[in-house]
Amino acid sequence: MDLLSRKQDIQELIQNPGTDPELSRKLKLVLEVREFAVSRLSLPEKAGYTGFNQPWVPDYFSDPVLSTFVKRKDADLAATLIHEMAHQVVYVKNDTSFNESFATFVEEEGLEQFFQERIGSGSSEMIWYRSARRDRERFRQLVLDAYEKLHHLYGSELEDSEKLQNKKRIFNQLKQAFAEQKDQFEVLRYSQWFSQELNNTHLLGIRRYHRDTEGFRRLFEKEGREWKNFFARVLELADKPKDERKLLLNQER
Repeated sequence: MDLLSRKQDIQELIQNPGTDPELSRKLKLVLEVREFAVSRLSLPEKAGYTGFNQPWVPDYFSDPVLSTFVKRKDADLAATLIHEMAHQVVYVKNDTSFNESFATFVEEEGLEQFFQERIGSGSSEMIWYRSARRDRERFRQLVLDAYEKLHHLYGSELEDSEKLQNKKRIFNQLKQAFAEQKDQFEVLRYSQWFSQELNNTHLLGIRRYHRDTEGFRRLFEKEGREWKNFFARVLELADKPKDERKLLLNQER
């Protein structure tokens, strides 16, 4: 079931005296964020949200799902909701980096605006989210630096055996860099991620979500921080060929 498309059911749960108070508060937050996203961020309001299949969304009458839902940080919950609603604005086939980088930017900027306007930028939830955002950025930078090293390695004229040896060295350097910076992470922990046997797929997954985020941020500023104008420009980019789209986005300075 789609949580957002069942708005009336959410209201019934909120008004039901038997509903857990924390669950009721979180459901109120969902409605508040949704309303804000539509009215203030100009995100589209649609009856169905078929892409919103997060673990805490389907069949929310299931106890395990409710437990996961209630335990999520307010900022994390709101960020996920805004991120998924942003996917309704634009979707480009076979360009995951464009789609996810766009949604990630809207999530980050939209959440900042939500907290500043509705709760206050100095709230404990916003302080936590900003710490988490700095942690994610530190993590992303470690991963993307390693990705660039691998990219140059694969484009070199070294023998395959040398490439394999250097690949192992790059992954070891990545883990060592994390070990050296581990204490600088504020609220998020990545020890489990770095403890696994890393491969190219792990790095590509991180890169897909964040390759163009800064390009979208620059475009948003160029459009006067006006969401409707920004979305119109994004849709224009979406109609371009992939290489031209990437080039234009990177030129937004």
